[in-house]
Amino acid sequence: MKNTIAIVILMLVGSLASALPSGWIKPEGFAYTLSLYAQVQDENGEAVTVKGSTLAVFDSEGVCRGLKEVATNARGVTLYRISVASNEPAEAGLRLQIYNAANGEVAEIEEMLDFAANGVIGSDSQPQVYHVKPPVVLPSNWVKPEGYAYTLSLFAQVQKLDGSFVTTKGSKLAVFDADGVCRGLKAVSTNARGVTLYQLSVSSNDMSEKGLALKVADAETGEILDVAETLDFAANDIIGNGGKPQVFHVRPPYEIQGSLMVSWPGREDATLVLAADSDVEDAYSAGKDALAQSDDAYIVGQGAEGDVKLQRSVRKLQDETRWQVVVAIGPKATAAVSWNAFQADGRDCYLLQVDGCTAHSMAEAGSLLLENNGTAKKNVQLTVVCAKAGTLAVYELVPGWNLVSFPFVPSSSDATALLALKPLASSGNAYVRANAIEACKGYWLFAKWRTTLVLERKPVVSTPAFSKGGQLTGVSQRVATLPKGSSAFVWNEDAYSPVTTLEPMKGYWLFVP
Repeated sequence: MKNTIAIVILMLVGSLASALPSGWIKPEGFAYTLSLYAQVQDENGEAVTVKGSTLAVFDSEGVCRGLKEVATNARGVTLYRISVASNEPAEAGLRLQIYNAANGEVAEIEEMLDFAANGVIGSDSQPQVYHVKPPVVLPSNWVKPEGYAYTLSLFAQVQKLDGSFVTTKGSKLAVFDADGVCRGLKAVSTNARGVTLYQLSVSSNDMSEKGLALKVADAETGEILDVAETLDFAANDIIGNGGKPQVFHVRPPYEIQGSLMVSWPGREDATLVLAADSDVEDAYSAGKDALAQSDDAYIVGQGAEGDVKLQRSVRKLQDETRWQVVVAIGPKATAAVSWNAFQADGRDCYLLQVDGCTAHSMAEAGSLLLENNGTAKKNVQLTVVCAKAGTLAVYELVPGWNLVSFPFVPSSSDATALLALKPLASSGNAYVRANAIEACKGYWLFAKWRTTLVLERKPVVSTPAFSKGGQLTGVSQRVATLPKGSSAFVWNEDAYSPVTTLEPMKGYWLFVP
């Protein structure tokens, strides 16, 4: 039996040793020592005290200068009591690392240690407190609150603009009052149900308090991001739960100001206003309820139900926001669409109509009339897109024929919309209906009136080598020198004009001998 116990003890010791990195070995043969009494707090401000956790000290070359497992002394204080070694009587900038047995991970310590021979740092009763280095450098006011009268339990997730969630280990969610005082702070974790979330206690000295702000530190990018929503505090309240956390959203880097109105002639009660202003929510709800009783006209929102803010769109990206709505029009009926001038911090805003790429600029107020001349209901999709300059490809078509090209491969949805316009491509000495849209090829597009096309700009491709003979072509970058003996022409509304330089997005008739 004694032999069995000895074997088990040896196995446990061996298991602990194998968990530590190979360079974590007790130093020997050094001339001087320093006594260190230490405690370590993790990202949540909680002490790393799980049995088997180990604190180590290293020099700049990675040589271990001290190593000790956590232990509880006779005074009941759990700490790391380490003898730190050196061959110099004074040495600055030794770094510390902690092995946390609770999760099996090694983390850097934020503070450094300056060695002094025969020195003593901390004590058995008052150990020196060190902190795990956070993956994001946090402002000084990101501190765990203490001494408040009331608390609220918050189970939360934070969704980024691209639809993913802030879940990288070390990410933190914080709650602040109007004075910037931290009322709650917690790192992301995965609970027993396998749900990754922020489970934090929010504090206040008032039974109720409105408008607390939230921020999230994203360990993946190192950024601190504002959360769009605010939090209303109520003592002893619980928001979300471990199985279904409350979802918050990162605030877009720009705000949209503007509104879109849809109305149906003769149905004043069914006017619907959709805007980047939460104050119109009541108007939205009233209009929606009225439309629900109508057989002639109704509206279906994608991502709009109960949320009329354009920045909470179907598609939110760092450089682009899209918001979609489907307007249904009864037989032999019309729907009027109007908008005020949209502003989005210097971004360009367009209303995309029907086919997904025909657009109307929203830089100034405007309107359009949607008609249904058929005998059945008709759905018309409208999309508001506000995008950073350079992220959209905008084509201004004049009435009649237009010769264009695309310096990139259009997205599948844009390609489908373009093919619906029945473009013509060159084939030998003839023009034929195009059945695909290719990069750096020329296409004829016919417009009944002045039309704006807005496409999602994709990465440009390399301009392919020009073929011999006549061809409709385009380029992805400016071409200042044509092949020897070549002739190039651009279409100017009603006639060809010769050119010697080719520009992206324009189409050309090119002859190469």
